Amino acid sequence: MMGWGSMGTGGLAMILVWSIALLLPLGTAFGIVVLLKAAAHRHKWTPPVRRLESPRVKAEDELELRYARGEIDATTLVQRRAVLRQP
Repeated sequence: MMGWGSMGTGGLAMILVWSIALLLPLGTAFGIVVLLKAAAHRHKWTPPVRRLESPRVKAEDELELRYARGEIDATTLVQRRAVLRQP
């Protein structure tokens, strides 16, 4: 019966080679699966289209939201909108 005998570092090298031989294909397969899933997910997901707005337009949108929530009344909305639209 053969054992490790006096192989010394040869035994460690054999363990290292077998570990690499097993882990390399497994790691490659795992990487391919992860990349394919990421590509499929990216293909399904489309980023929201952002409007390029000036700060004035954003401020008017915020005013309209505050009016819709009832935080400000119609006269305040008209007054502040007029202030925002001044040159």
